[in-house]
Amino acid sequence: MLTSRNKFGVFVITLCVLVYPTFGRLRANISGDVVLGGLFPIHRGTDDGQCGDIQEQDGIQTLETAIWTLQQTNKEHENLKIGIVAMDTCESDTIALENALEFVSMDGVNFDSDPVDSDFVCRDGSLPYRNPSSSTGPVRMGNRAVGVVGAAFSQVSIAVASFLRLFKVPQISYWSTSPELSDQDRFSYFKRTVPSDAFQARVIVNILLQMEWRYVVALYEMTSYGSNLYFETKRLAEEEGICFGLAEKITAPKDGIDEEMEQLAYRISNVKNTHGKVVVILITHYGLAKALFEAVDRKSLADTVHWIGVDAWAGRQFDESIQKVVGGAIAVQPLARKLEGFDGYFTSLTPATNTWNPWFRDYWEDHFKCKFQGNDTDGNSCTGKERLGPDNGYEQLQSLYYVRDAIQAFAGALHQIHLDTCGLYYRGICPNMASRLSGDLLLSALDDVNFTDPLGFPFHFINGTDGPPRYSITIYRKVGNKFQWQEVGNYTGLEGHYRFDLQDLPFNKSVCSSRCAIGQERRVLASRPCCWYCKDCTKDQYVSKDHTCETCPQSTSPNNFRNACSPLPTEFVSFDDSIAIAASVFSSIGIVLCVFVFVIYIRYRATPIVKASGIELSFVLLAGIVLSYGATFIFVTKPSSVVCGFRRALLGICYTVCYATILIKTNRIYRIFSMKERVKSIKMKRFTSSRSSLVITLLLCAIEVVAIVVWLIFDPPKAVNMDYITDDVVHNILVCHDSMDFSYIGVLIYPFLLMLLCIVYAVKTRKTPDGYNETKFITFCCSSTVIVWIAFIPTYFSTSNSFLRVASLTISLLVNATVILSLLFLRKIYFVLFRPMKNTREKVMSRASLSHDLGDKESNYSNAHTRPVSMCSISKLDPKEPERPANGIIKAEVKRMDSEGFSTSTPGLGSLGMSLNGSQILAEALPRMREYTLDPMDITPHVHGGSADPGHSRLNTEGQQVIPEIKLNGVPLSTIKPNKAFS
Repeated sequence: MLTSRNKFGVFVITLCVLVYPTFGRLRANISGDVVLGGLFPIHRGTDDGQCGDIQEQDGIQTLETAIWTLQQTNKEHENLKIGIVAMDTCESDTIALENALEFVSMDGVNFDSDPVDSDFVCRDGSLPYRNPSSSTGPVRMGNRAVGVVGAAFSQVSIAVASFLRLFKVPQISYWSTSPELSDQDRFSYFKRTVPSDAFQARVIVNILLQMEWRYVVALYEMTSYGSNLYFETKRLAEEEGICFGLAEKITAPKDGIDEEMEQLAYRISNVKNTHGKVVVILITHYGLAKALFEAVDRKSLADTVHWIGVDAWAGRQFDESIQKVVGGAIAVQPLARKLEGFDGYFTSLTPATNTWNPWFRDYWEDHFKCKFQGNDTDGNSCTGKERLGPDNGYEQLQSLYYVRDAIQAFAGALHQIHLDTCGLYYRGICPNMASRLSGDLLLSALDDVNFTDPLGFPFHFINGTDGPPRYSITIYRKVGNKFQWQEVGNYTGLEGHYRFDLQDLPFNKSVCSSRCAIGQERRVLASRPCCWYCKDCTKDQYVSKDHTCETCPQSTSPNNFRNACSPLPTEFVSFDDSIAIAASVFSSIGIVLCVFVFVIYIRYRATPIVKASGIELSFVLLAGIVLSYGATFIFVTKPSSVVCGFRRALLGICYTVCYATILIKTNRIYRIFSMKERVKSIKMKRFTSSRSSLVITLLLCAIEVVAIVVWLIFDPPKAVNMDYITDDVVHNILVCHDSMDFSYIGVLIYPFLLMLLCIVYAVKTRKTPDGYNETKFITFCCSSTVIVWIAFIPTYFSTSNSFLRVASLTISLLVNATVILSLLFLRKIYFVLFRPMKNTREKVMSRASLSHDLGDKESNYSNAHTRPVSMCSISKLDPKEPERPANGIIKAEVKRMDSEGFSTSTPGLGSLGMSLNGSQILAEALPRMREYTLDPMDITPHVHGGSADPGHSRLNTEGQQVIPEIKLNGVPLSTIKPNKAFS
């Protein structure tokens, strides 16, 4: 804070400099379109406020860092050249203030490479423009500094900031850390690239949290620095639940300091830590810290304390007598890093090449301990060919990047202003920028500056004033034979992004109460916030950061440490599971059998059994069976939106294809075999062709497909996770959303109705010839499906186990497909391959030949006699042909047969029987025959070698063969000759 005397001095010096500008003062300058001012401690200060010895690191290196950064910036942005005029502060606020006065009026500054020429005239006395004839040309603003870089130390920066505020000149300091400078009301034009000391408290608290030191002691000196830092640390620590078991002020009495420190050490020893040493935060300057360490050593308490240090005494060396006491201390100090690339730049400089720095020759002489010609008094002359390097004592200061950040901040703001006012391609300062550029505009642009600094950290001004926090965390420990400070971490960023290596820090925790076991929450005592008792959480709960029990969300469970919820491993039926392997193998066998049946049907498609089964519809049914087997692979695939959609569709389509085909097949057989008279038969025989039956089957299947498509559109399938608990273990099951409710029942309603109709028509066709009679097999297929469904529904919806659900769906499809394949296909394949004597038209039309089990022998008389056929066939009067009993009225008509042996026209003579055999014979004999009515009485049996007995078998008791004679209107059929008149 400036005293009244300092304020008066600022006014007097300002007045004198404005009236009498100073000439001849040393300054480093680089010309540019705009110029920055710079304040650097080139020389050390003396007790009387004068300039002392030159400083290599704090002075020369910081100045050259600023110039080097400007050179790089000007190369990258050629449209706007930024210059600098640097002054020496000699670590004195008075000298710095005198030099700062020149920045507001640079009449005494002679720029080395940009003299005023005749092209420039002064229009208003303050801003030189080009002649009016070229008023749009660039403008040179060399009469004032637009901003100031510096000073280094807080005391100097406070004085300069108060002065520059009067002229609205922005200032950026690179080393001043006093919290006082964060007051924007007093220092509204001040900014800095270093953090305020207030951030140091956050770093300390962060260390306490990282080390789990939640029960600490604080000792602080009675100064502005100590009090402010302690109260800020205490505030932040209490927000994090850290307790202060003891807080003591440290005073420095003139007499009896040792006694005071020993009493303080004794009070520290009374604080008990349940896990070992007491953690002490020591906020004081080096002298008091050293006195306290000595008192602790005298009391032999070195092994009872862990020290937390601050920048006031961190990084210092201590006497060997107290190094053991300080050993293990963790301290916070500004981040120390080298500036990459600067070593190469600085070591390449020589007095001959460095023409902008008037102090560089003095530095050269001081560094190499020589004198240039004219200054050589002891015979040690400088040649200028010496080279700077580590071998002759050069070492880079590890905080130069703060200087670079200050230059980059000004450059970024000026370039943005130039871009906004002059455009992207304008070189130099345009009149618009010259008229608008002011301290307020530049200050506003600085607030928006954001870039990545040389260390790779993002840079922007915190709270509009301070640089981002960047600290080194160091530990004082023995390395080799001596104690030294070593970095173990760093702290960067406002949010506290830090690195802190704990593996080399075997310290005990500091708490009032012992830590709760895994899976227990803390119940804090109201009167003692540092102490608590523990309580168990339930198995589905975890311990939150607030040390309370929280229930894990769905599909997660507490991790092994019970401090967070981890995603549960997703469980689903995969091809590696035994149930999936068994189902896949069974389905593969079924598909192979279907292919085998398909090949056999193609190979023997002209045989009566294959024809009677209906080739087209049989192939559709076979496709439905293959689809059922193939659906198994979908049900054992990992659920996803696509897989769930296929599951929903296939479950209904598989059953629909199978039972729609069976329904149309039985309905067709029923209609054909139930024809009585001509009118009725014509109506019933409509749409009995193979093509019509196939179209009707597809239409029935299309109803289910349309329903499923509509469902998929309005309720898209998706895979979801569901939890279920078995034996107190939570499982995360990936299932299709449809399986969580009764959605699948919807796709089974329509197939169920088709199945009931199949049973009805199977019963109605029970009296048809054996080649068409599949009543008991169809009934068994439908019954088995119903039984499977009855077992499937409660099993599926009573469990959350995905394996059982998938198994029930798969088994229901496999059982249905296998039963249909076995009863409706494999049985016929057996007769085709192994019973060829039964694969005849006579046997197909018989009601006994195919009714026996697969192991029967030739039909005996009783079977043939007791089961008369309702229709008969007309055959040639050939003694070698077996007898065909006739019963009922037969109408003759010559028509071609379809692939299944059925007549494709109106019923007539041999409508069924003839179509298989007799109609072909009749077509050969009577190609143009009209339709006649044949009375059953006209069928007269002829006996070869004996009498005939109607209704008996082919061989009578005397071994005679009976051949029926058929008459048309009383005329024997054998006597009728073809007549062309018949049409």
